[in-house]
Formats: sequence, structure tokens, C-alpha cells
Amino acid sequence: MRFRPLYIAALSAALALAGCGASQSSSADDFQGQEKAVADVIEELQSAGSTGDEAKVCDELIAPDLAKEFAAGSSDCEDEVSKAFSDADDQELRVTDVSVSGDTATAQVSAGDDSSTRATFELQRRRGRWFISSIARS
Repeated sequence: MRFRPLYIAALSAALALAGCGASQSSSADDFQGQEKAVADVIEELQSAGSTGDEAKVCDELIAPDLAKEFAAGSSDCEDEVSKAFSDADDQELRVTDVSVSGDTATAQVSAGDDSSTRATFELQRRRGRWFISSIARS
């Protein structure tokens, strides 16, 4: 039996948060420049969760190294993302803060009507585009 690292479990939990919530307003609009570009990636994660677009998550939203790690045993990234989406809570993700330093960024994200669930997303910029490289629930 292969044990998945903790950050994969955190990503799975965050994907589950992103799963079914229908975004009514974009928190990315609260930011400008590269901070907005980072927040847009989180919004895209929620949108992909709403539509069940596992391929978009694996191919366009998470860093390639993380997508490889997310694959567990005989599963691939899309299988694992699909499992996370099937366990999804109906919560909207809201980006509350973004910090950019060169080609790395951190986004603070809350979920739920009372913002009781929180996570920290780390992102990397590659080829001019931001990718989620890790997620930790807080």
C-alpha cells in the first residue's frame, strides 16, 4: 500500500471544497495585476470543480510536479481529482489575501458562508502562467 504525502491529502481536501460551489461573485476582482492573476487561478479551480473538469485541474491549474505526485498507485491525477470532487462540499471559495514575490505567490482562501474553513495556496509562475504548487488547510 502506498501512502500519499500530507500535502496531497490537503490538495484533495481543498479540491473537495472547490467541488460544487457555484461562484456568485468573483473575489479575484478585489485584486489587480499579478495578485489578480493568482486569485484567478483559485477562481478557475472552483469553476472546474463546479463543472467536474478534472482534466483542467490536472493540466492547467496545478503544477506538473504536483499533478504527478497527486497520482496514487494505479490512479492518475484525474482519477484522484474526480474522487475529491465526489466528496465535495457545496462551498464557495473566496480569496482573502494574495502575496506575490517574484515567481512565487501565496493566496489565503476561505470557504463557506461563515469563512470557517481556510487554506493557504502556494503558486509558482512558469512560462508566464500561475500554477498551484501546494495547499495547506489552516
